[in-house]
Amino acid sequence: QQNTAAIEQARIRLEQARTAATVEIASARRDLDAAVRALAVQRQTVETAETAFEFATARLAEGVATQADVRLASQN
Repeated sequence: QQNTAAIEQARIRLEQARTAATVEIASARRDLDAAVRALAVQRQTVETAETAFEFATARLAEGVATQADVRLASQN
């Protein structure tokens, strides 16, 4: 009888550990997905800033922008 109770308790603890692991994995996956999305947004922001800087530099070379325009573009 004690063995049966001990086995049942061990089974319950195992199921609880499995459930906790499943919840932790799901949470980690959500965190990873959010980080991947944030990285994609940051990459897009960098690309946009690089393009703005390139345009400002080109406008400066053509004489239609000032050094301040280029400086402003480099800060964004």
